Amino acid sequence: MFTLFRTRKRARRKVAAVGLVAASGLGLLIANFAGTDSANAAETHSGVATHFDGVAPDGGGCGIPPAQIESTNFVALNVWNTPGKFAADLPRPVPADRADIKGDWDNGLNCGRWVRIKLSAFCSVPNTGAPGAGICKGGTWKPDDVNGATLDAVVTDSCGDGNEWCRSSKDHLDLSTSSLSQFTLDGKQLGDLEKAGKWNNREIDWSFIPAPGYSGDIKIGFARGAKKDYSPVLITHLPNGIHGVEYFDGSAWKQGNMTGDNGQRYEIQPDSAAGGHYRIRVTDADDKPLNGGREYSFALPDGCAPCSNVYTGVDYTTSGGGTGGAPAAPSAGSSGSGSGSPSAPSPSASASATANGTPPAAAPAPTPQAAGATGCSADMKITKSWPGGFTADVTVHNGGAAVRGWKTSWTWPDGLTVSDSWRTVLSRSGNTVTASNAPYNGALAASASTTFGMTVRGQAPASLPSPSCAPTG
Repeated sequence: MFTLFRTRKRARRKVAAVGLVAASGLGLLIANFAGTDSANAAETHSGVATHFDGVAPDGGGCGIPPAQIESTNFVALNVWNTPGKFAADLPRPVPADRADIKGDWDNGLNCGRWVRIKLSAFCSVPNTGAPGAGICKGGTWKPDDVNGATLDAVVTDSCGDGNEWCRSSKDHLDLSTSSLSQFTLDGKQLGDLEKAGKWNNREIDWSFIPAPGYSGDIKIGFARGAKKDYSPVLITHLPNGIHGVEYFDGSAWKQGNMTGDNGQRYEIQPDSAAGGHYRIRVTDADDKPLNGGREYSFALPDGCAPCSNVYTGVDYTTSGGGTGGAPAAPSAGSSGSGSGSPSAPSPSASASATANGTPPAAAPAPTPQAAGATGCSADMKITKSWPGGFTADVTVHNGGAAVRGWKTSWTWPDGLTVSDSWRTVLSRSGNTVTASNAPYNGALAASASTTFGMTVRGQAPASLPSPSCAPTG
């Protein structure tokens, strides 16, 4: 089963910035910690540092597009902690019974938090980070004149690659390339460490901190595809991360579902049957109600049917709660992004998705499809492509009687692999992919249709496969 996550936009790490010493020929000396306590801001983590070019236009692992990231200084945390083991298709989000392989990403629960990074020793040789190659193999660790330099950065992405950095050093940080010129030492900015030859292979210490210089209030926007019956929101400008979003459904407060492990993207429901208006409350990384339980009220913009931009910011009003650790927002607040103009279209290695999202308001159950009278068809189209990948939508059409569920299937040419998916539950066997309905979009009345999507690694084929389609109830 595929789960939801986003990937980086990379010309993958131009230099090998790695970390802890190789210990004998049998393994690695890895600095690990007992747990991934998201709320423990005091703990110091010791790991290695690499860098990456940036997040994809639709957003990084936290679900936030580039234009909405608070700083050009941002980092990715490791999804998994599997020293010396580089297997593909590990579970994501990591289930409770596999907590032993969970990295500091903590299933997205550290998204939107800030970290303070301090540089330590420098490895005398570079390496590729290739599986089994070790970390700083063949080199020694030495102090240099930038030891102790610091940088504050926000967590916005995840590192799930099958290499030494992302698997063998649980407390590894992958820094945005732009941040390498922002380190300071004794109050002085050091300039571009990579160009100065001072970035190659560094150890680091880091810890979580409150958002530096925080003022104002959170920002709220709808993700691409949001509409009245499917309402994913993106929460940014957080004073201390985010662990949950509650929404008021008109009668009671309910917990919104995080989209996969996209830690700043939550799926909510409107506060009335008419749809289009919402009330939410946010929980921070200490599992405390943000701003004393402040409520944020806002509406789906008229143009969102669905929202076509990667981010559509909204204005909101507030009520209740307190000021928390930040100045109180005015009664009419703004998400800070107006119409939420998207990034210019460009190659994307990620897409928003939901296999376990909050279902829309329950609809009357349709009469099951009669056996043999399927009337089900599906078509696939590419929505965006770039060298090495593409996104595609599959639309399922019900041309017969009402159905309770559906399933499609197709076979990729060699070299194609689905990395992300949304509004469906995927499985694969070899090159064959089977996509079934999510819990909330299986019921299709006669002549109704629904669409799901995916991100695919590999060159887009000249001719797409034609998915088969069948009802499942």
